[in-house]
Amino acid sequence: MRCFCTLFDHKYLSRGLVMYESLLKQYDEFKLYILAMDRIAFRKLESLHLKFVKLIDIEDVMQYQSELRMVKENRTHGEFCWTCTPILIEYVLKQYNEPICTYLDSDICFFASPDILLEELHDNVTMLIPHNYIEEDRDVAEKFGKYCVEFVPFRNNSHGLEILNTWKQQCIECCCFNPQNGNFGDQKYVEEWENEKDVIVTECVGAGVAPWNVNHFYAEKKDDAVYLTDKAGKKSQLIFYHFSCMKWFDKDVIRLDEGNRPVPESAIYIIYAYYIKQIMEVNERYNLTEEDYNLTQHFISDDLEHLKNEHGYYRRSELIAKVKEVWE
Repeated sequence: MRCFCTLFDHKYLSRGLVMYESLLKQYDEFKLYILAMDRIAFRKLESLHLKFVKLIDIEDVMQYQSELRMVKENRTHGEFCWTCTPILIEYVLKQYNEPICTYLDSDICFFASPDILLEELHDNVTMLIPHNYIEEDRDVAEKFGKYCVEFVPFRNNSHGLEILNTWKQQCIECCCFNPQNGNFGDQKYVEEWENEKDVIVTECVGAGVAPWNVNHFYAEKKDDAVYLTDKAGKKSQLIFYHFSCMKWFDKDVIRLDEGNRPVPESAIYIIYAYYIKQIMEVNERYNLTEEDYNLTQHFISDDLEHLKNEHGYYRRSELIAKVKEVWE
């Protein structure tokens, strides 16, 4: 049985639930360990009694890794979450004796089974997912890293645990938001794995598609799958999309990418519109109304028209309307 883990607080709960439901569409059964990063998230998830989910309290993880209490006082909430990533993976491997556990960012969504990646892993201990930046963003690799910590399988053996422990100690020592000494959160450290035996870089083009590389592709839907065609004409199936930097506002406003990178129209209407609709449905299905479960920000302007398209702002309702044309 496939084993995954993730972490999020209550303001990312809707995204985490969409990720969870995207796994439900790929597997008849699996295990998903969710580390709730605050009490609101823990209580809400506990009340939902989600199938295949094992809920983990952040207090239990801080008891497991005592240094976390100290670093929590000196880091932003985002930096603290990054610090917990390798600790969560180790916690699941050791406390639950899982042979392999794959960390997932909570804001990814699966459009096809990740089995192709886990089969590619074969007997190796872990896998790297390249950012595959568009040409205009190549320089940011120096700041944010060649690889993205978004889908990270780890094998529970001596070599896997050795690499994981080194990463954990690095993150405990420094997991800053602004690059310092060549580091960026939990992410730049993983470049060191390139020199390790039994570590592979995935060749799957459909993994790790995100705002920083989606402009490489033309997206199209066929049956229940999404396919990406690159500029050389090569077609690949989309496995998962990472909806990083998407900002949710009041007044029916969504910003697809805070970095204002170009998102092809095909991706907007086939990938983003679908995801936004999933979030809206999750909010309704799980009654996510009593708290801000979407990390909602206030949209100051009452005039959206001058910000639309060119700056990546859209009406959620307009995008959701497009889903019926494409998906239904």
